[in-house]
Amino acid sequence: MKLPAVIYCRVSSPRQVKEGHGLDAQESRGKEYSKMKDYDLERVFKDEGVSGGLLDRPGIQELLTFLEERPLYAPQIVVVVDDLSRWARDVIAHFELKKAIHSRNARLECISHKLENTPTGRFIETVIAGYSEMWRGENKIKVIANMKARLERGYWCFDVPPGFRYVKDPAHGKIIIADEPNASIIKEALEGFASGRLFEQTDVMHFLESRSFFHRKQPKRVNLEQVKRLLTRILYAGYIEYPLWGITRRKAHHQGFIDLDTFERIQERLSGKAKAPQRKDLNKDFPLRGFALCASCRESYTASWSTGRNGTYAYYRCQTKGCLMHNKSVKKKDIEDDFATLLTKMKPQPQILALTKAIVLDVWNTEQGGVEQVKEKRQERVKELDESIEKLCERVEKTNSETVISRYEARIEDMEQERLSLEASLNKPKTGGIRFETATDLVFDFINDPSKLWHSDNLYEQRLVPKLVFTERLPYRKGVGYETTTFSLLFALCKEAESDSSRVVEMAGVEPASNVCIRCSYCRVHFRSLLP
Repeated sequence: MKLPAVIYCRVSSPRQVKEGHGLDAQESRGKEYSKMKDYDLERVFKDEGVSGGLLDRPGIQELLTFLEERPLYAPQIVVVVDDLSRWARDVIAHFELKKAIHSRNARLECISHKLENTPTGRFIETVIAGYSEMWRGENKIKVIANMKARLERGYWCFDVPPGFRYVKDPAHGKIIIADEPNASIIKEALEGFASGRLFEQTDVMHFLESRSFFHRKQPKRVNLEQVKRLLTRILYAGYIEYPLWGITRRKAHHQGFIDLDTFERIQERLSGKAKAPQRKDLNKDFPLRGFALCASCRESYTASWSTGRNGTYAYYRCQTKGCLMHNKSVKKKDIEDDFATLLTKMKPQPQILALTKAIVLDVWNTEQGGVEQVKEKRQERVKELDESIEKLCERVEKTNSETVISRYEARIEDMEQERLSLEASLNKPKTGGIRFETATDLVFDFINDPSKLWHSDNLYEQRLVPKLVFTERLPYRKGVGYETTTFSLLFALCKEAESDSSRVVEMAGVEPASNVCIRCSYCRVHFRSLLP
């Protein structure tokens, strides 16, 4: 009677899996061995790209399940492996797995080494398993050393992050490049959060969802943890750092999506407030949820659909216990129509809008005049840092005190980081994006009629409107409407200009309006103080 047998194969590297040579060779030798031994081969179990130091491998678990399901009266089955290193590369894992199959009426046979149940045989088996474990450890050290060296040279060598993909380059070898359309989506999200246009992390999350963003071609909902990883990856600024291995920040060879200044603004915003809680109740049917407040208790209205006799009806309602409006509803149509009416009243007079726009452009142009001066100061500072670093390095070579050397090295590292930041600002390429004048036109188009954005079908754009127009959430009283609130900067500028009737009279009828504004010392000083 032929003994039943199964074959177990394993390779640890993804390249071996793709090429197929390792698994195919092991399986082929296993089949030849089984034929030579006159075994009845039943199954082949494989682990593809799995470390031999692990006990919990898919192929091994499948093998153990197969053995458990065999009848108790079935003859002992032989588990054939090509080499003991394929079975395990860890002494404990080797004997644990061997024990596991023995308890399931099976025994292990190795093609390259005869296993003997004698003191000498068990000793030799232990030595071979120990050698495999040592080889795995040494290989791990070599791999880490190679990866660390590549990181130090400015190349990313870990798992590819969202928005990037690996390519082979004749000059750089394996390097990450932008992966569209995700690269452009992430760039817009990062710049939006840095500027405050995307005010909270939840806004970044909803923005990504609105652009159908997902990683690794896995269409699943974006979560806040993923958003946090995107916001804190210096890779997107074209730099590399890996503190776990002592790799300090350095310029990378890949092209970033944003500049270092933008990245630092993002980190400042993240450190300035706690992570925003995720709202799970956002719904395109209720764009003012979270913005509209009950005027009595100053708490947010909730919103939901109610079923009536003749259909379903949408309501905002106050759920604050003890409030005079507790559990009282406000029709969705009323609260949102009143908001739309409020936006139409926001429209400033054309001459006021022209005046404010002219002042903003004038202040911008004035401030730009000092850019070259700032650049010169930064270049001087870089030169000073280079000289200081060189002097400290000379001192390090002359001292034998480990304490002094450590302090010098820490000081040098601080200077290097400062120099890196200054060079990043000096070497910042001129982007081909929107010019300031064009961006100003877009902003003032919105100020001229914010209701256009409000009437869009995009929930993200609708929820952006109250954030752009007002600095606080909006108290709403049933039957009365919205109470007074504070306006955002540019709307406040328009209101400031509109409130000064004498200036408006002076300016009315003069073309272009900016001529009056730029020559008016009152406007130049007063409005510059309101700008950031």
